[in-house]
Amino acid sequence: MKKAASIYDIKQKSKDGIKHHITVVINNPIYQTSECEQVFFDLFDYISKHNIRILQERIYGLVSKSSEILGARKAAAKKTNQNQIPATFLEGAPCIGGNFAGIHITGVSSIDNKASVTTIKDNKKLIGRVFENRLVKEIFLSGISDYQNASSLAEHTRLMFYKAKRILEKENADLKNIIRTWIYFPRILDWYGEFNKARNKCFKEFRLISEKKIYLPASTGIKGKRFKGEECFMDLLAIIPKSEEIKISVMDNRLQNEAFDYGSAFSRGIKVSCNNKSHFYISGTASIDNKGKTTYYNDPQGQITETLLNIASLLESEDAGLKNIARIAGYCKNKEVYEKAKQIIKSFDLESIPFIFLFADVCREELLFEAAVIAVN
Repeated sequence: MKKAASIYDIKQKSKDGIKHHITVVINNPIYQTSECEQVFFDLFDYISKHNIRILQERIYGLVSKSSEILGARKAAAKKTNQNQIPATFLEGAPCIGGNFAGIHITGVSSIDNKASVTTIKDNKKLIGRVFENRLVKEIFLSGISDYQNASSLAEHTRLMFYKAKRILEKENADLKNIIRTWIYFPRILDWYGEFNKARNKCFKEFRLISEKKIYLPASTGIKGKRFKGEECFMDLLAIIPKSEEIKISVMDNRLQNEAFDYGSAFSRGIKVSCNNKSHFYISGTASIDNKGKTTYYNDPQGQITETLLNIASLLESEDAGLKNIARIAGYCKNKEVYEKAKQIIKSFDLESIPFIFLFADVCREELLFEAAVIAVN
């Protein structure tokens, strides 16, 4: 019988250590807390045996079951002597059914004695981790929001970004160092346009958008919920190069125009490279053409295929391809889209890639599928 979950670890090795992109894929619907605990036990046992330091962790499941799932995580961590870091729990409803959809982790191992992993606190609360070596400083923040002080939807956005700015400044970074954001909304279809206006205003205040220069991170904006009353929250990655060996550049997609052309302040993808090794942080990608228009209305097969071709186009511009995907979340509008996605993945010969499939609304009502990707060369 197939195990309840499979652990995939895509590694990128360098002389300064190993970066791990770990995906836990749930194979069969999980309903019992004991089953959740076994999944986390196997994960943390693997992490302990390979001396991996977790930098960022994202858990997908039903919010109504979050206390049970996080309790199982805590119990498994104690059994494996695994120091916990702040994980972002979000819903993420599992396409296969059950309560638990999967886990994404970024981690490092085999780092030299000049590298460090430290924890960030904000008001005594664990909020992220920093990895630093001779070449780079990487700042991972999890679950950023300030919703309890927000009086309007625009204020939810503003306070979220200003909180990120304040935390980054303590690490001698600013918003221009952000290369990737993951932003979640429980009601994305109700106010995504208003969010874009508020984000643009923030980015202008931070001078990420000006007449002379535009600095836009890769980003995902997708349905996801966590706390009652919280209208948006964010994970992010900021990178401060310490050497000219680290190169950060915007990726080009010949099949799509830039999202900023139609009011969304993010880049299609960001490439971070060092000594011929690259990470590709690809934004949430959907069936949108080079004029910013939705394609393949009411056609799941067309939209899923177009999404994968758009991702392939971004990677091909950097001499990579879909087989370089290290981590992917596939957001499906409904069960029909999910079933079609499984068929198309098989036809593209991508079954070896660890997909986590979730039910979620995308930023436009007519969009049926979106995928968010990290790839390595």
